[in-house]
Amino acid sequence: MQDAHDHITFDLFFDEAAPLSPCTTKLGRPTKPDALSDAERARRYRACKKARLADLRDEMVPVSSTVIDLSALAPWKRK
Repeated sequence: MQDAHDHITFDLFFDEAAPLSPCTTKLGRPTKPDALSDAERARRYRACKKARLADLRDEMVPVSSTVIDLSALAPWKRK
């Protein structure tokens, strides 16, 4: 129990009826109603990455580069 005249020491046992301090309220931007969870965002990222890598591995699309010389590749693989 805290002394009524002691304003420095905090009470470790909070009463249920005691109001919470304003620092316990959530601060920041409110969440959107259609916001994705972390798992949904990760699932969407992995699906996009899998599709992008599948496009890069496609044998029907010729390989092209503006950075390196692809003359060592077979002519049917180059653009």
